[in-house]
Amino acid sequence: MFRHTPLYSWIGRVVAAFPHLSRPQATVLALYSFGAILARKCGLTSVTVHLAKLMGVSYDTVRSRLQEFYQPASVKSGTQRRELDVAVCFAPLLAWVLKGWPSNRLALALGNCINTDNKVSVAAGSNSGADLEFQFHDLARPV
Repeated sequence: MFRHTPLYSWIGRVVAAFPHLSRPQATVLALYSFGAILARKCGLTSVTVHLAKLMGVSYDTVRSRLQEFYQPASVKSGTQRRELDVAVCFAPLLAWVLKGWPSNRLALALGNCINTDNKVSVAAGSNSGADLEFQFHDLARPV
C-alpha cells in the first residue's frame, strides 16, 4: 500500500482547514494541490503524471479521481456523489492563509471581469486591522 508521509501530512492539513468538505472531497483537494506543487503546473495532465508516479498507481486511476472532483454530481459514478461548491471554500481558504500571515496588511485579488471597453476590472483589498477596504481599477488589458 502507498504511504508518503509529506502527502499524508498535507491531506491532514487540508482536511482540518476545510471542515465543511467531506473527507473524500478534502482528500482529493489535497491530492490536486500537492500534485500541482510537484508538477509546478496546475493542469490535470501534469498533476496526474506526477501523482501517479509518486503514489505508484495508474495514470487513469489518478486522472479519474481528480477529474470527478470538479465535475457536477450528475456525471459522477455512484449514487451518493456530491458536487463541490467552490464559493463556500473561500472563507476557510482565506482564514487558513491569514492564520500564519506575518502582517496586519494584505493585498487580495478577488477576481476579474472584462467590460465592454476590453478592460479588466480587478478588485483588490487591503486589510489594515479589522477593516477591509476595496478599490476597483480599470488598469489591465487582457492578454
